[in-house]
Amino acid sequence: MLTRRSILKAGALTCATIATGIGGIALGQSVRIRRDINSLDVDDPIIENYRLAVRRLHERDDSLEHSWLGQARIHFDHCHDPRDSFLAWHRAYIHAFEDIIREASGDASWALPYWDWTQNRQIPVHFFGAGNELDTSTWNDAAPNGQTTSARRLGPNDTLSLNSVDLSRIVNQRNFAVFENRLNRGPHGSVHVSIGGHMGAFFSPLDPIFWVHHCNVDRLWEKWLETPGHANPSDAAWLNDEYASTFADPQGNLITSVRAGSLLDAIGLGYVYDDA
Repeated sequence: MLTRRSILKAGALTCATIATGIGGIALGQSVRIRRDINSLDVDDPIIENYRLAVRRLHERDDSLEHSWLGQARIHFDHCHDPRDSFLAWHRAYIHAFEDIIREASGDASWALPYWDWTQNRQIPVHFFGAGNELDTSTWNDAAPNGQTTSARRLGPNDTLSLNSVDLSRIVNQRNFAVFENRLNRGPHGSVHVSIGGHMGAFFSPLDPIFWVHHCNVDRLWEKWLETPGHANPSDAAWLNDEYASTFADPQGNLITSVRAGSLLDAIGLGYVYDDA
């Protein structure tokens, strides 16, 4: 359920298109809700359409930007291009991916769910099972950089350590750069390494878990901003950090330009989290 604050804020923003170059809320369009994946049944339409889209992206030619490998290649080629823009870059990345999934699944209302590993330290059951498109063993994708193993180190009965997802030294940081750096190098990286397989390397988006993991990282950014005194950077150099011809649209075309400063309002981009 959304809070009254989120509903009022969303309502104020649905009256205009947000000029981000990567999507926004068109006139009359409702805000999509990103939900906790552990609140969804394994056959929930959100999960079923994610599986469907993953299959269809795998069926596309690997050279296409909006194929499954093409999406992972974007991460390998560009994720460390911008300095001090870990959160903004990945926000743009998963936002563009959401658009691709909506087009591939045919579900215009689809929103990426998140995995809150602070509350549920086991990989969600949705990512396991023979023939399940969200299980990496279904595809055994080989990364172009020679990484061939897709096998995760953690199975459905394994649990992330408490220490690896500890936010105690992160959420109370008042400085954005410190918060971002500690989140990046702490729980974000620990989850990648702990899961292993593709998640432990730069072709990590080959594992469908990548996207729900980073959705939670984005959510933690939003939660951090709810604390009085916490604010996004106002530095012009940071706001103008540009990601040119980096992300793909649903037709596989590269999006000409996205700037960090255009990515600061999640609701303005068309989504909100279910615990907002």
